[in-house]
Amino acid sequence: MSAGTPKTGAWRGVVVVRHFVALRERSRILVQFYGHAAAKPDVFAGRSP
Repeated sequence: MSAGTPKTGAWRGVVVVRHFVALRERSRILVQFYGHAAAKPDVFAGRSP
């Protein structure tokens, strides 16, 4: 059983890293999306008389 423990630990580490990268990528996309969405009203407000 001890031979399988390192593999399980390594696999768990890979899953955690992939999950963290996915969350970071998703948050970056959300920041860009909301950043553009928040900038649009300012542009329209500036153009409106």
